Amino acid sequence: MNRSLTMRAALAVAIAGLAGPGLAQETTQPFLTFEHEGLSSMFVDSRDQGLRDALAMLPDRIGELPAEIDDMPPEVAGVIQLFLQTIARPARVAILYDGENPTGGFFGYGFLASIECDNEREVEELRDTILAIAGMIAEEEGIEIPLEESERFPGMSEMMLPFGLLSFGPRQADTGWRYEVVVGTVNGADTVFAAVPSLIDVPGFTSFANATIDFSAMTPLARIVTNMAGNDAPQVGEFVDGFTEMGLLGEDALRVDYQAGATPEMSVQRFVIRDAARRAEALSLPTDPLTQAELNAIPADAFGVTIGKASFDSVEQMLERMEEEGVPVSDALEEFEDMTGVDLVEDVLRALGGTFAFYNAESTGGGSLLSAVAMMSVDDQEAFSGAMHKLSGLANGALNEDDEIGKYIRLDSWSASAGIELISLRFPGLPVPLELTFAFTEDWFIAAPTPQAALAAARQTMGTGDDGLTTNPRFAAMFREHGKGATNIAFVDTPRTIRAGYPFLTLIGSGLSNLVRSPHDHGLRDPGMILPLYNDLVTDAVPTMKITRWR
Repeated sequence: MNRSLTMRAALAVAIAGLAGPGLAQETTQPFLTFEHEGLSSMFVDSRDQGLRDALAMLPDRIGELPAEIDDMPPEVAGVIQLFLQTIARPARVAILYDGENPTGGFFGYGFLASIECDNEREVEELRDTILAIAGMIAEEEGIEIPLEESERFPGMSEMMLPFGLLSFGPRQADTGWRYEVVVGTVNGADTVFAAVPSLIDVPGFTSFANATIDFSAMTPLARIVTNMAGNDAPQVGEFVDGFTEMGLLGEDALRVDYQAGATPEMSVQRFVIRDAARRAEALSLPTDPLTQAELNAIPADAFGVTIGKASFDSVEQMLERMEEEGVPVSDALEEFEDMTGVDLVEDVLRALGGTFAFYNAESTGGGSLLSAVAMMSVDDQEAFSGAMHKLSGLANGALNEDDEIGKYIRLDSWSASAGIELISLRFPGLPVPLELTFAFTEDWFIAAPTPQAALAAARQTMGTGDDGLTTNPRFAAMFREHGKGATNIAFVDTPRTIRAGYPFLTLIGSGLSNLVRSPHDHGLRDPGMILPLYNDLVTDAVPTMKITRWR
């Protein structure tokens, strides 16, 4: 049997592959599952109607292109149309393992992809289209695609690949007709998807996507790789041991679950990393929650915020591993200290605290990009600021060695009221519109593109700004309900940021509506106005908030 298959033919076979056989197999273990309810399920608001209509018109516009573009083969337009129609349908994707019943080869592993069709006629039309495209490519390339009737999936076509089977075609599942692509061993896929848990329980919630990753399913593959490597590659075993310690391999490895959907008022997503607590140290996951004082180090008028806990233990561990592997890390650190007087580990890494923040606010510069602030908490400000001042002095010394350049660039140390120390990058005599500034307060190290932003941020951390982020009513409303014990928070004040993005969105909306209109029949397709009026769009807008916490 001819087992060769060009990449183009393989793509033609797989183009509609967006779940597999319905035989219940208790031995099937999922590594990855993903399921979505179709593109239309994401448009839950009546204000999305224009966008929904425009996207639905796009395949028809693609179909007109061969008549407008010289030498564009009609089958290319057909492939693009098929792809667009396929990705809009409800779909499933999975990577499974069944070592006890490896019916399709690939060492018991298998990939499956499936799209939902409305009826048998639709799925047969899809099958015929894909077979026709594959046939045209095979004829053009002068190859033979050795397809046979599938024995494991009646009604599908099948061919042998180097390590297992490829099957594709229609299947009638418990939920209706589906077009599927199956590579390797896939048993009991319907059962696997039926077992995916629901993570969100709020009134009026409708799910449009879910996913799982179970890292324990990769353990057999790790064993295969380790056995193949043998004694000649001991580092493979070391990598496996390291991944096992982190919970990324092993019989009790981590599992990640995800669900997304919407209520009539808002979109909701949830990630759950199961059994992560005992791997927190190995994964350098922070466990201490954010405090109110840390949150209020950010001004109340901040409209884009990321704040969280972090650990630098992993950096030190990495340096130690590099040393063990023969990299002269200690020598390099000692040489750096001899040159600068700065111990990078003691004066920098260990001097830093465990909280970081990035934000943009009105009070730090009017809300533009130049209002952006980055901050890191500091446990030993004397050591850290001392190190930064030493390094800035050395930088100035190096610049001064070049008379032509040094007089135009320097790092200036200066002080503001309330004991705030600052270092600014300045360009004396040149109209450079930039003054990157670092600020040091008792508990924070701050970086900003302007001295105004750095100084305003420093005052906020010292309690002489406003009352802080927790007094922002939009932030507070969501934080009170969901924020207890949070280790990381991302917040976007959407009602505030819409006005900045609305003009750009109008351009995108007009571009899309023009794209899908027909140049041949002006009344054939018209999605109307895709982007709603500004006041209609901001009505009932809610902020975006992502919270990471331990259960």
